[in-house]
Amino acid sequence: MLTHLVGAALALLAFAAALFAGILADNPATTTLARATLALVCCYLVGLAIGAVAEGALQEHIDEYKTQHPLEEADPAKIVSSDPTDGSPAPHPAVDDGAGGREMIAAASRGEAA
Repeated sequence: MLTHLVGAALALLAFAAALFAGILADNPATTTLARATLALVCCYLVGLAIGAVAEGALQEHIDEYKTQHPLEEADPAKIVSSDPTDGSPAPHPAVDDGAGGREMIAAASRGEAA
């Protein structure tokens, strides 16, 4: 993916530059388009090579990072259950009052404590 992205970006940049240079040089349209197309193809191939090197270096860095920072396995005993009957603490009423916060807002507007 990165390889083709770099290749396409470089190719389009070269095409635009060659087109602009041909127009400024007042070359005929066929000559300008032929040279711009040649620049597009050549720079696409160069961009593919640059992108492949960049993608390889990036993948190497990612692999090295993964070996230095492994993920820990999740401990099922530490997972908090959302079942209210399992003895876990209930959510704070200001967070979830079951009415989308309407009761807390209504109580606050009346000057009552939630």
